[in-house]
Amino acid sequence: MPSPDELVQEVGRFAERELDDEVIEREGLISAPLIDKMRGMGLFGLTIAEEHGGLGLPLSRACAIVRELARFDRSVATLVGLHAGLGTHAIASHGTDEIRREWLPRMASGEVIGAFAATEPMAGSDIASVHTRAVADGDRLVLTGEKSYVTNARHAGCFTVLA
Repeated sequence: MPSPDELVQEVGRFAERELDDEVIEREGLISAPLIDKMRGMGLFGLTIAEEHGGLGLPLSRACAIVRELARFDRSVATLVGLHAGLGTHAIASHGTDEIRREWLPRMASGEVIGAFAATEPMAGSDIASVHTRAVADGDRLVLTGEKSYVTNARHAGCFTVLA
């Protein structure tokens, strides 16, 4: 396991070799083989605790890694950075032990990628103006509302929804 600083350098070399922003822009997607390579490097477990299979890096090191990705393609940096932050934070910080055990190992491996849904048609990204509601119905929450943009939606298997 490389040190956090060595990982930043390794990611920089990977990004220079593997990321082609013109191809990603032209194709309009981040390819499955590229995502698989990032999984193999542990990039989806940057901030997830080691006990759940992640790297457990402090935010400053995770940001340095995302910055390296952004030097070559901002959409790839957003995929990894959003997953490492808003995509996993609610579960890691507020989830029950059972939910953490169920989701965080799969998110750390990149099997499940986290998304974040905040932007709404009438509110934009003004969090105070969000109209989506979550109402308890027995042992589940029922969401009502509409989102305009959901970051990482194309690749995600777990969604944090601002309600």
